[in-house]
Amino acid sequence: MIGAFATGCGGGDDSGLASLAPPDARLYVEATIPKGEQADAIDALAGRFGVSDTHALVTSGIDRLLAENGLDVNFAEDVEPWLGDEVGVFVRSFEADPTTGVTPDFAAMVEVDDADAARGFLQRLADADPAQEPERSYEGTDYLASPSGDFAAGVVNDYALVVGTEMSFKLAVDAAGGESLSESEEYTSRADELPDDPLATAFFEPAALVAAAEEAGGVPPRATKAVEPLLAGALSQPVEVTLSATDDSASIDLAASSESAEDVGTGSVLLDGLPADSWFAAAIPDLGPTLQRTVDELSKGGLPGAGMLERQIRETTGIDLRADLLSWLGDAALFVQGTAPPAFSAGLIAQTSDPQAPRSLLNDAQSLVERGSGLRSTGPPEGAEYGFSIGLPGLGGGAEAGVVDDELVAVVGTTVSQALKPSRTLATDEGFQRAIGELGDDLAPVLYVDLPSFFRVARMGDVDGSPDYDAIAPYVGAFDSLIAGTRVENGLAISRGTVTLAPR
Repeated sequence: MIGAFATGCGGGDDSGLASLAPPDARLYVEATIPKGEQADAIDALAGRFGVSDTHALVTSGIDRLLAENGLDVNFAEDVEPWLGDEVGVFVRSFEADPTTGVTPDFAAMVEVDDADAARGFLQRLADADPAQEPERSYEGTDYLASPSGDFAAGVVNDYALVVGTEMSFKLAVDAAGGESLSESEEYTSRADELPDDPLATAFFEPAALVAAAEEAGGVPPRATKAVEPLLAGALSQPVEVTLSATDDSASIDLAASSESAEDVGTGSVLLDGLPADSWFAAAIPDLGPTLQRTVDELSKGGLPGAGMLERQIRETTGIDLRADLLSWLGDAALFVQGTAPPAFSAGLIAQTSDPQAPRSLLNDAQSLVERGSGLRSTGPPEGAEYGFSIGLPGLGGGAEAGVVDDELVAVVGTTVSQALKPSRTLATDEGFQRAIGELGDDLAPVLYVDLPSFFRVARMGDVDGSPDYDAIAPYVGAFDSLIAGTRVENGLAISRGTVTLAPR
């Protein structure tokens, strides 16, 4: 019975349920049971997608799950009266317990408002099981254990009902009276940078999760080998993620260790100066150093083929990746306007540390474009010191690339001068500003996508009528934008992605 109950109750406040998790937990997840204004916000958000009562939807699902596990329990009558505001789960180890064979070694936790009622509920479940669970005690905390010893359940510190492996139950008791995850510097430093009162939080080590997935057979060893270089760097350290929502948006925030030695604030204006009506816009600070560091990590980490990457690029295009690009490349921004020719246009604007450095790259690019198109190019675009222009039939303004002052600009469907000095910029674009308002002013925006335009492009590319697209088609009209921002502070990279819904 305890095992069945554990199945039905899987999954806080930084000092809440995290105070029952051991400080070395490999994975910790907590979620808030929405109430009051938070519940109203969730209902409003869900209502945009045709869900009128999220509470009824969730409780009916819980009742169904309990029934499938043979439990004669009604959530509204038997559980909700003593249920608190938080639920959580921690995983102590992903390896199978040598005694019980249970994997992972976990504990699920439910905050309780009435400890006696929660104990009574637990005892009722135990009494209904013909195989009576033995009563035990650990450090003054009484609990029930399954006859096999695989699972245990009890109320810890009159604060939370804990269900899990017996070892993890005991660890929860130890954490409640001693060191816990809520006091861990790695956990608290990340939590302090993330939103207060999120709907859900997850704290984990990406490398440990990938290793566990490989051990369980869920990820092929070859795939694990491919991502090892990425996991050996910043992602070898814990990552904390939160989910938040309002009436009109949903956000995911992430805090991870940063390899940047400098703090990066929120003063970036890379996106602001891009042409208005861009349905896709991205800003990449320090693109050259970031790419160079990534290539080095992939090569050192033994990623198959990574050592040959630079040579293959040089042999195929004539471009020396480091000398011709990464050595001088600084901040960069991309934009896309229009969803189909001739209205389609796109461009790249990249800062250079040396305005003469891109000359070799542009010469190689000019030769490649001419060979690939069979067309002849002309001289530099208007206002560029050097570069080339080429007409592309059916694509409006053709293509141009050149260096203006200290910026390399490459465009298709428009001109270099229009990309650098558009008549209107994203800073004045209503949709972009609406998205910025939802993102918040504590992060520098690095990505903006107008979702209605994105879905139009996706629909045009769905020539075979994908069932996946058909499934989401009724809901695409509810979306407005996707916007993401980031900052680096005190050795942590803080990122947020926000999906906004169309104005009502």
